[in-house]
Amino acid sequence: MVGEKSPIELIDGGGRRNGHRRDPGEGDRLPDVSRATHYKAAITAQVVLLAYFEPCILLPLGRWNDQPGISASFSSGNMILGGAIGGAQLLLLIGTVRRLKPLLWFGLLGDTVWLLLHVYSLWIPYILGASPQYAKMYARVWGSTTKLLPNFGNHLAPDAMHIFIDVFVMAVIVTLVSYLRSLPAAGAPVERSL
Repeated sequence: MVGEKSPIELIDGGGRRNGHRRDPGEGDRLPDVSRATHYKAAITAQVVLLAYFEPCILLPLGRWNDQPGISASFSSGNMILGGAIGGAQLLLLIGTVRRLKPLLWFGLLGDTVWLLLHVYSLWIPYILGASPQYAKMYARVWGSTTKLLPNFGNHLAPDAMHIFIDVFVMAVIVTLVSYLRSLPAAGAPVERSL
């Protein structure tokens, strides 16, 4: 019939989305998710990671973080480690709040390296099996910590504290990538509300 739209035009809107001209640069973005949503998700993930990690590294929490060096609150080694990782996460948080892309990229790189180190040092030995040298170190460092996954044979489970760190770091990476993708490209006009 005359005036009716084809199924393609109904879906695509004839090059329009919700009655508005579609930006060709938005092809890879989620259409119904605002930049504010990406921003809030990135901030939330970073705050949760920071709020979880710092007590785990600075305070003895029984079997949750029963590792050498965490037997006393605020030990010098843990202060350095907690300060370095916490400081880097704080810089990432500042970069997110202030929309400073160099800090966002630096934070994304740092958290990705952190996660890859955990994959290499915790998850590969669990999935593929641990060497005898790793098993000795595991017994000394993580032997008395809380486990969520079972050990089987020479497949030694990561401790619960590190599983949670890894989940929170992955959340930071995913939300940070989506937030970076939601930001306008360099040199693109920025929409300002009146």
